[in-house]
Amino acid sequence: MILHHGGGFRLESWDLAGWVHPLAADHRVVTFDARGNGESGKPTDPADNALELMVDDVLAVADGCDTATFHYLGFSQDAKVGWGVAARAQDRLASIVLI
Repeated sequence: MILHHGGGFRLESWDLAGWVHPLAADHRVVTFDARGNGESGKPTDPADNALELMVDDVLAVADGCDTATFHYLGFSQDAKVGWGVAARAQDRLASIVLI
């Protein structure tokens, strides 16, 4: 299960909000710093923050976890990224939750 935080947050935000532990009881939970947030790179060119590139980031995380399918939970800005993941790689999604 990939948890993708919204803008202005960081990967630890999911744990601090109490989401990781309950979900980890039934799923492998993966969090990462979204482009421009937390320890991730901070692109200054608006083109480097294109939706397509953010979708690439999610799929790269899934590939790095060596998983063919995954659950996706996206919050705020990254709910929009979830729509992009669904549009491009629907076959890889076991489920999708967009908040």
